[in-house]
Amino acid sequence: MLVALDRYPEIVAQAARSRTPHALVHYLRELANSFHTWYNAAPILVDEAGLRDARVASRTVCVR
Repeated sequence: MLVALDRYPEIVAQAARSRTPHALVHYLRELANSFHTWYNAAPILVDEAGLRDARVASRTVCVR
């Protein structure tokens, strides 16, 4: 998921250059699907503080 998120600037630039806004929409849909899958597989509220903090940080990165 974070690798896909890292591609955001590249996808936006490519969509702008080629005038294909639907490419950005497809990317965002795939990113949302990836986040949803990750969120369901990795609960954020766990007892282990380090794991919880790492998951909260990952979620925060995605939201921004």
